[in-house]
Amino acid sequence: MRKSPNVRRSRRVIPALSILSFLALFLAACGGGGSTSDSAGSATSANITWWGWTPSTQVAQQYIKAFNQKYPNIHVTYKMLTIAGYNAALRPALASSVGPDVFDVAPGAANGSVETYSPDAVNLAPAVEKSLGSDWQSRLSPIGVSSLMIGQKLAAIQGQVPWTSPVIVKALTIWKQMFSDGIMEKGALGVQQYPDANNDFMSGKYAMVMMGTWYMQYDTTSGMSAAISAAGVASPKNFTALPIAFPDVAGTGHTGALYGDSDYGLAVNAKSSHQAAATTFAVWLGTSTAGQEQVANALDDIAALRGIEPNWSNISLVNSGSQQSALSKLITNAVTSAEPRLATVSPNLQTAIGNATTTVASGSATPEQAAATLQAAAAKMPNHGAV
Repeated sequence: MRKSPNVRRSRRVIPALSILSFLALFLAACGGGGSTSDSAGSATSANITWWGWTPSTQVAQQYIKAFNQKYPNIHVTYKMLTIAGYNAALRPALASSVGPDVFDVAPGAANGSVETYSPDAVNLAPAVEKSLGSDWQSRLSPIGVSSLMIGQKLAAIQGQVPWTSPVIVKALTIWKQMFSDGIMEKGALGVQQYPDANNDFMSGKYAMVMMGTWYMQYDTTSGMSAAISAAGVASPKNFTALPIAFPDVAGTGHTGALYGDSDYGLAVNAKSSHQAAATTFAVWLGTSTAGQEQVANALDDIAALRGIEPNWSNISLVNSGSQQSALSKLITNAVTSAEPRLATVSPNLQTAIGNATTTVASGSATPEQAAATLQAAAAKMPNHGAV
């Protein structure tokens, strides 16, 4: 589903509260940045702003409403930005004295990278430890913690196996077969996941669509009707959508293996004049039982705090008889995943992999040629010369 070889690089945890992942995790992180001080304003009363490209405004308002039941004097204003425009808006805002009090960050080379913005964030380790105890990492799902640790690289990207390995060539061969056999429709390389594939699925043009666990939100009656309307259907009619495991295309007996990262982390702006209140909000949403229950019940993501699951009696599914058991199984499997998606991939490596897979899919390069090109490109990048 959503981040060296023999000698591991030291890991530095970023100053953010990590929240969702491809598996959708809410987590806590620390490190870098300054600490919240006594001069950072009241911890229980302030007007603060939160900028992010996710969650949706509707889901964010659910979180804020629940937060205000405990902290009625902290008023949170959420500003949702586009993924494409997020960095362009956030960079100058953080450089000024009027930037957001809380802002989203993402693992690896993704939008709003933690490596880019960690110097602008407050060290939340003390606040997280106060909330969960000294063993806070053990109380959270592991993938979310690790995916927001700067400098961590998987063994597969640490020189143990060259990119020209038969395993990689086979993977590229299977990828090509999906296009040759018509599993991927003609012209698929020119289709965007959003809005194209998403809207076509929601409007009934596709029977299946490849997405992550965040798509669970469309199994709810309100979530699906809103999504179908957004896809341009005049009179939306909800249908039963189910998560299914990806088939065993490699013939190894393994199906539906899950991997992912924290979808985003909540960071507190080091220049904020309301650091204390901003920290209260971030820590409540990322570590408290009440906050994590809101995350779980929204089905937009999976709560990272161990032991928190959706309260199905409070969730209106399109078809609970079919969907609840399937979603419960998905959530149970997701929180145990230890395989990152983007956290260990640099921007250059991500581009190189994208180029290699595109040339194979389009037929302009064989799997062997693409693997050789990828090996040559990766060899020029520190710690990426092999997988």
